[in-house]
Amino acid sequence: MTRTGNRRFKKVTYQGITFDSTLEFERYVYLLSQQKVGMIRDLKVHTTHRLELDGRPLLIRSQGYPNGRRSTWTDDFSYEVREEDGTWSRIIEDTKGRDTYPERFKRGAFELLTGRQIRVVLSPTESPRST
Repeated sequence: MTRTGNRRFKKVTYQGITFDSTLEFERYVYLLSQQKVGMIRDLKVHTTHRLELDGRPLLIRSQGYPNGRRSTWTDDFSYEVREEDGTWSRIIEDTKGRDTYPERFKRGAFELLTGRQIRVVLSPTESPRST
């Protein structure tokens, strides 16, 4: 396991996966344990989702990209959990040590464009906020 970076959050690399913070790494270890005992299945890390509306990409225009660049959002984790009726449903998670407005905005855009809800896991020291 290696740690790099600066500021408040340290990146952690474990088994070839780089996590943005120790909180995200610890969540991964927890989810792995849940998968091992069968509470969840099909754990995926850092899946990138394209932001689209009716099949048309959400484009971010800038001086470097005058025609626009596809907007994407990358989750921290996704996995399936068994519901009470025995069916499995996919959970998409975003782990945050500090939940900023730009992050909440991008999650909100993802939820609006895809109709899928994101579960936000906050650091115990972070105050809960709505998306």
